[in-house]
Amino acid sequence: MAHRSQTSTILPSPEELATREETVKVTISLSKSSVEFFKQIAKNHKTPYQKMIRRLLDEYVRRHQGS
Repeated sequence: MAHRSQTSTILPSPEELATREETVKVTISLSKSSVEFFKQIAKNHKTPYQKMIRRLLDEYVRRHQGS
């Protein structure tokens, strides 16, 4: 449980990952388990899983820029 709460303070919630922004198409290989996770969460929130992955990466960059 402690790991989950620590993770929730580091990473954005699934709801925060479902927003719109300008994009650039790329090809990337991800683990099957990661893609399955995002697909399930995205389905629950009726949003594309790719958008959630993109928002996660954007948030990571935002938090680490200028560090």
